[in-house]
Amino acid sequence: MPPPTATRRYPFSRRRIGAMLLGVFLIGVAVGLFRQAALGTDPFTTMNVGVSSLIGWEFAFYQVVFNIGLLGVVLITDRRHIGLGSLFNMVLVGYISTAVLIVLYILSDVPIMPDYTLMWVRVVTLGIAVLLACLGVALYMTAQLGVGPYDALARIISDATGGRLSFRTCRIMTDTLAVLIGGTTFYLSGGHVPAIVGAGTLIMALGTGPLVQFFIDRVAMPWLHRDVPPMPAASPRPISVKE
Repeated sequence: MPPPTATRRYPFSRRRIGAMLLGVFLIGVAVGLFRQAALGTDPFTTMNVGVSSLIGWEFAFYQVVFNIGLLGVVLITDRRHIGLGSLFNMVLVGYISTAVLIVLYILSDVPIMPDYTLMWVRVVTLGIAVLLACLGVALYMTAQLGVGPYDALARIISDATGGRLSFRTCRIMTDTLAVLIGGTTFYLSGGHVPAIVGAGTLIMALGTGPLVQFFIDRVAMPWLHRDVPPMPAASPRPISVKE
């Protein structure tokens, strides 16, 4: 997947805004499904679940507060990464994910609903979450209306080193730190660490780049080709879903 670039100043269009909003919605749904599957979440969500559990804050509210702090850092260092999409991402993803969990809880007694205590159901849910996350990220990135503050950090760090540290290296560093913080704080809060650090974490941290690029090529660009230039080819590095 290509690293996030500075927000490009193309004219707003309904297609771009629609793609961005749909992307944010799908990312939020995916985060909710990751949390429901309890087989690991993306690194940024892992950190936010862990810290919010330790300090006793509701996950979505904490994520907004933390994103505001990150936004301040990005605005000071390189505000070109911030756009309309950044604001929707940082505010809505956490609340959408929580809404998904609430809906699944309400529907849990419906006979046709799957039993989430079964491992195969959790694995299928994880697979659906990965697909939705990759599609959401593809739409969100291709709309080129800004990136979430967390996603901008690795690019800013790389630029600050004059390119001596690549975006890939910086992203591995930020993701690793996020997982360590999330796993440690979740453990200290009494949580079951494999629920937020697991297969889903590895998949989202290492293996989603080609799938995101597939959705960019087959879905996002055919929809938005009149509004934005082609996206650069993806590297194997993924991008976080929550930013």
